[in-house]
Amino acid sequence: MHPSARSLHLWAKLLHATETQEDFAVTSCYRNEIIGFQLLRSGVIGVHQRYSIVYYNLKTLKKATDREPILGEYYRYVENDETIVLMGRNLFIIRKVLRSAQYAMQTIFACIKNFILKPDELYLVTMDDRIFVCDLLEEKLNCTLVMAMPANVKCLECVNGRLSVLTADDRIFIISNNRVISQFNLHDKCNALDMLRQYNLLNHPYWCNSAWYVEWDLKVVKIYGDMVFVGTRFGVLKIYHYPYVNNELNLDISKPIKQYEVHETPFSPQCHDKNQIIHIDIVEECDGHKVFVGTLEKIVVIKFSHKNHCTNQCIT
Repeated sequence: MHPSARSLHLWAKLLHATETQEDFAVTSCYRNEIIGFQLLRSGVIGVHQRYSIVYYNLKTLKKATDREPILGEYYRYVENDETIVLMGRNLFIIRKVLRSAQYAMQTIFACIKNFILKPDELYLVTMDDRIFVCDLLEEKLNCTLVMAMPANVKCLECVNGRLSVLTADDRIFIISNNRVISQFNLHDKCNALDMLRQYNLLNHPYWCNSAWYVEWDLKVVKIYGDMVFVGTRFGVLKIYHYPYVNNELNLDISKPIKQYEVHETPFSPQCHDKNQIIHIDIVEECDGHKVFVGTLEKIVVIKFSHKNHCTNQCIT
């Protein structure tokens, strides 16, 4: 069995795993506050700080020697194997892989407020809520209009060629072939979290300002197979195993199997922003898992090991 496939199977035995914790990218300086991070398949993690992106080795958690920092103030940073996207006052698209000498290494777009990066495509949302798509395989990066939305776009996702778009008036639009094929309203009586999950929007943080969200403590929700990871505004990480009732995500009556306080600053109502969890991601290992939890002041790594419970040898 492939190591990652087997370790995914081991999540059901999490209560029996041994665990360790360590921190990195720790800071108490405003200029170095953490905005997010990206786990990259090249074995590095890009840590997005307020005025730079700094790369760390994924195994040693020390600063990477083969990647230079990216300097500048950016609101968002996303990176995959071939492309880096930085959003500040303008949107910068940087190609890491040039397929020919004719390929533009960097392209800049103005008046962009949101985006999602896919392996071969980049979807952009303009300030006037038009959605465009950019083919990253083309030599010159040009944008094609997908649709002008009727309301303020909060976040979007694309799965199997279909766009899910959440707007500020709490509607979800499903778009295929440049037209709306279905539309749903989020309201007090519906299971809003499960609706967001169904349409692949739950892993995006931009839904958290909705009116029906005010009473929730959630800041980050990450669906990962049968596991659900929740980061709160008060620096608490909750790990659930299959928190579904009648096939719907239900965190109200489900209990976490693990819970941690990961914030650096002692909690007080005045400094709750510094305690909030801003990002969660997971790395599978041969005999366990690593959970990366980002706050403004550090990244916490919780390592779960199943060595004492594994009978098969890992394939490397």
